[in-house]
Amino acid sequence: SLFDTDPYYSFIGLTVERVADNEAVLSVPNAESELLTPNPPALESLHGGAMTTLVDISSATAILTIDTHFHGYATASLDVEFVKPARGRVEAQAEVTRTSENLVSTEVSAVDADGAEVAAGETTWRVFRNEEMWNYVTAS
Repeated sequence: SLFDTDPYYSFIGLTVERVADNEAVLSVPNAESELLTPNPPALESLHGGAMTTLVDISSATAILTIDTHFHGYATASLDVEFVKPARGRVEAQAEVTRTSENLVSTEVSAVDADGAEVAAGETTWRVFRNEEMWNYVTAS
């Protein structure tokens, strides 16, 4: 329901395709003109901000499959490598690669409708298992 109620996620058309243990697949539909980068006009590919959001939120969805014993989580690091221009529908598959008491890492691969990789990413998330600490962080 977050994907339906969050204005930005709705704007870019973020959709959950499937979720399984340790992984999640999300997509952005055929890019509308508002989501395309205008420079240079011939490139007309999915904007880097929308692509980065896809990588970030697909990894967040994947970490939710591994543990329900934390009260919150926040991106600690996010690295996205843009491999080639992304045109049309883009799908990102995120997989949990490492977990510890306070951190969860993922690897993400984003592909276009032809199955060609358009971006690759790695994320690290800080997970809060202590409710008091999560309340402190969110109140700040």
